Amino acid sequence: MIIGFQAVLLLDMNVYGPFFLAVVVGTAESVIKIARLIIIKRFVRPRLIGQVNSFSATGQFIGGALGGVVFATTFAGFSGVLLPLCTLVFLFASLLVTASLPREDLKTSIPPSSSTASQLRSVWSHVTTNIPLARALVGLLGVCALVQGFHNVARVGLPVDQWSGDESVVGLLQSLVAAVTIAGALFYMLIDRKLEVTRFVLPASTVVFLALIGVSQTWEPLSGFVVYAILIFVFEYVFLFFQASVVQAADHDRSAEVFAFQFLMINIGMFSAGLLGGAIAETFGYPATAVIFATGFIASMMYARPRRSMQPSTMPPN
Repeated sequence: MIIGFQAVLLLDMNVYGPFFLAVVVGTAESVIKIARLIIIKRFVRPRLIGQVNSFSATGQFIGGALGGVVFATTFAGFSGVLLPLCTLVFLFASLLVTASLPREDLKTSIPPSSSTASQLRSVWSHVTTNIPLARALVGLLGVCALVQGFHNVARVGLPVDQWSGDESVVGLLQSLVAAVTIAGALFYMLIDRKLEVTRFVLPASTVVFLALIGVSQTWEPLSGFVVYAILIFVFEYVFLFFQASVVQAADHDRSAEVFAFQFLMINIGMFSAGLLGGAIAETFGYPATAVIFATGFIASMMYARPRRSMQPSTMPPN
């Protein structure tokens, strides 16, 4: 993955080169995200899943912010030495962390390979018969595809089309979102350590619903930034709850295929929501887009409606 980034930044390639490397980097990123959930499922005690998931997500967001600083610093200077050096340091650190993980005794035999279609049917059957898992996946899909799908459309469209028209506001909004996301993840980790997070999910979902509609009604940057900060902060809480719930509800032996299925469904949902949201915003404006997406979000939350059994601290260990 790091080699792909280095090649894009430092080599002179035509349009097909970056496209091919983007496919490679995207595939590697998918594997890494799925592996992170598998590691949490296999090596973390059930009571700590929410906290560890939040902590690891926070590390990812901080890494993204540091990467942006390194990128800006490198290209503002006279050479591209800093970026390769930093990526090598990060790679070495990741290898050390990976090597420190405990080793599992694999006593079960590797199952025979099967077609993609049969694997999808198998994991679909598993999900539909595991009600807590199905509810958690629907909640996760709702919060990611609809709320984050709206964010993917609005984070550029609102500043440029509805607020100031100044492209620099887009960068400021991105910085705000990164900071608020980190704060939301840390807040979830704190709440999960001290309180029962399940009781706050439906109130938090209501706040997301109202903020999603409210941010589409803002017409200048200051009020837009305030409402957007509320939206992303509470969105992070709901997202981390359902992600932890999926990790908790998945069977240990089938966690890899469940997380791969989750990643597939979320990306399909976000891609579809991005296309739909862009088309609706272009035709009817952002207020109408927000109402449609917020309605779908709250409907998915009503189906997911967290039970106490979905709370990581109350579920028995595997």
